[in-house]
Amino acid sequence: MPGDSNASTQQHKWERFAREVAAGKSYTDAYKSLSSKAKDPAKAGSALASNPEIQGRIKELTRRATNKVVERTAERVALTKEWVLEKLRQNAEEALQVKGGSAVANRALELLGKELGLFRDPVDTPPLKLDDLPKEVLLNMLAEAEAKLVMEPGAEEIQGADAPALKKVN
Repeated sequence: MPGDSNASTQQHKWERFAREVAAGKSYTDAYKSLSSKAKDPAKAGSALASNPEIQGRIKELTRRATNKVVERTAERVALTKEWVLEKLRQNAEEALQVKGGSAVANRALELLGKELGLFRDPVDTPPLKLDDLPKEVLLNMLAEAEAKLVMEPGAEEIQGADAPALKKVN
């Protein structure tokens, strides 16, 4: 039947167009790859792309391609990291067997330990300021310092008779 052949050919062209667009070609370039003769390939490509069936097929093909790329990338990253860790472990073991290999072993073990989170670099904390402390803590610190000062020899000369007494805050 001639009608079936035309429908099959049209379906084949739609599929090819969808694959070309999903692969990253513009509508115009995808239409040109069909070897179709249109006066305006840009208009014809846009018309094909507006067909709901073709739009759905482009989305499906794009989704599949994206998923495949994500899977491959994830496998490569995992394998690469796994491979590096294994090689570091092997280097450490081999270096421990060789005279003078302790520096190599130490470095490999250091890198492995960092990856596993065994070593943490100390976090630089800014020096504590008196303004950061609550009033109660400051008063307690003053009371403790005053008590120590009173117990030291010569404290009477430093404190003086007119110095205000501090009360301890609990």
